[in-house]
Amino acid sequence: MLVEPEGFWHAVVGVLGLLFGVVCILFALGEASLSFSRTVVDRTGIKVDRKTTIAWPTSRSSLFVAGARVLVAGPDGKAVPLPGTGGARGGFEQRERLAAAQCEEIWCWGVANGVTSEDGCYVRLDSAPMQREREVFERRSGMTAPR
Repeated sequence: MLVEPEGFWHAVVGVLGLLFGVVCILFALGEASLSFSRTVVDRTGIKVDRKTTIAWPTSRSSLFVAGARVLVAGPDGKAVPLPGTGGARGGFEQRERLAAAQCEEIWCWGVANGVTSEDGCYVRLDSAPMQREREVFERRSGMTAPR
């Protein structure tokens, strides 16, 4: 049995439409799962997911805001984003202010619970663009960034 050319192209377009729909649904589910991510702080460290716990930073400067999210500068110079920080509503400046407040709240919790204290050690990031963004945040928030 021969397939009419017109019927064949209708089937191809239908299959491509279904594939596109499936990809869109998977993308939406992936984005939705990110919105349920959160950061948990306790005496053992800062938990960024079920498997990863970051040790408490020994300097306030290791907690910073970039792109309206809180990040932690690890001892290896890698910036680790903290999921669930910065909020999802409002303009960029509003989300950035929220992230800065969360950054301060995380640090104050650690100090108040005796799990960290300021040692004055500044960890530079190994990514130059991320380090520049960090320095912009430090200047805007009144912190000083070493040169």
